[in-house]
Amino acid sequence: MKRKGRGTLLDVAVRLAEILPEPNALIGALAVGAHGHVRASDDIDFVSTAKPKEIQAFLRRAGIESEIRRGDVLEGDVASVVHGQLEGLSFDVLSPPVPIDWNRVVQLPLAERSRLRVVDLETLVRLKLRAGGPQDLIDVVHLVRLHPEIEGKALGFADAYGARKRLAEWLSDPRIRATAVKGSKPQRPSTRKAKGSRSPRRRGGKPSPGPARDGR
Repeated sequence: MKRKGRGTLLDVAVRLAEILPEPNALIGALAVGAHGHVRASDDIDFVSTAKPKEIQAFLRRAGIESEIRRGDVLEGDVASVVHGQLEGLSFDVLSPPVPIDWNRVVQLPLAERSRLRVVDLETLVRLKLRAGGPQDLIDVVHLVRLHPEIEGKALGFADAYGARKRLAEWLSDPRIRATAVKGSKPQRPSTRKAKGSRSPRRRGGKPSPGPARDGR
């Protein structure tokens, strides 16, 4: 829904994707929606391999002011996140907290004429499990219920991030399972490779709390 004086999340995300240095990809709640589980959110989250100052320069050339927010690496945060607002909506751009195979990044079917890309399903699950917040785990449960073929991998990823027990409990919770069945409509992204993908630069890392969590 578009509120007065604000753009829609998708419209703003498309514009940001065209502005940000490549490669970049959508994560967070919009990515979860692209893979089938649509939920409310007021935030837009991207990953980019560019350095924060470079990201700021691209945004500034488009007339968008932003700030660099530092995270506590010892606490598991990413080193920094570029934060800003566009058309009344907040956005964050961070270094990839988990390794990303840019050849697997897919393009939203409703944005064929744009450069809006979204991380693939497995990468999104890894991002969510590494972030580790309650909303992140709920998102993973919904995604697994919509895509049961990834349950084994999701549990394996959760094991690596110390979240296997919690994820297994939530996967078996009948309340969450019922919501997953009733409240989600599969809207799979296109499996066509996004144009313009290239090899990533240096990657960053980030578990749960930080200047920009993936649980949005």
